[in-house]
Amino acid sequence: MDLRLAKFNALLKSVKLPPGQLTLDDMFQLYYYSQDSPLSVELGTLQGLGAAILAINSDMVVTVDLFEDVESVDTPSREHYVSCLKTHPREYSVVSKYLAAFGNIQVIKNLSYLESSNFGTGSIHTLFVDADHSYEGVKKDLESYYQKVSRYFLLHDYYSGWPGVEEASVEFFLDKPVRFIEREFLHTSIQVVEKI
Repeated sequence: MDLRLAKFNALLKSVKLPPGQLTLDDMFQLYYYSQDSPLSVELGTLQGLGAAILAINSDMVVTVDLFEDVESVDTPSREHYVSCLKTHPREYSVVSKYLAAFGNIQVIKNLSYLESSNFGTGSIHTLFVDADHSYEGVKKDLESYYQKVSRYFLLHDYYSGWPGVEEASVEFFLDKPVRFIEREFLHTSIQVVEKI
C-alpha cells in the first residue's frame, strides 16, 4: 500500500465517519484533492461520508442532495434513485444533524444543478460530482458548475458501471482547458479532472 494511503488510513481511525459507498482509495482521492481548499462542494450527499472526508482538509464544505425528495429527479435515472432510497435511507434532518458536528459542513436540500447559482465564479476549489449518474444529470451538473470551479472536478463512479458519468464528462470537457489526471489507485472509481 502506498505510504500516503497508509497514513491516511491511520487518520481515518481517529475520525467518526458516517456510512457511505466510498472505497478507501475513493476517500483518499477526496482527501488529497481537497488539500488547502477554501471551499469544496459535493453534489450527492447520500449519508454524508464524502462531505465528512472533504471536511478534513477544506475550510468549508457545502453538500447538496435531494435526500428523501427523489421524486423530483427529472432525468431517466429517477427510478434508480427511488429504489436506492429504500436500500440507503437518507433523510435530510438525520444527515444534516450528524454532519453539523464537523463544524464546517453546510447541508443543502435541492437539485444539485439548481444550487449552482449560489456560488461565485471560481469560488469552488474542489467539486465532487456524485449526484444524478445519468448522462443528462452529469451533463447538467458540469454545465452548471464549470465556471464556479477553480481547480478540481472529482467524478465519482466514472469507472464503475455508470456509462453516463464517463460519456457526459468526456464530451463536456472535450474543448475545455483541463487535463484528466491518470488514475493512481486501482480501487477508486473517481476520475480527477484539473482545470489548467
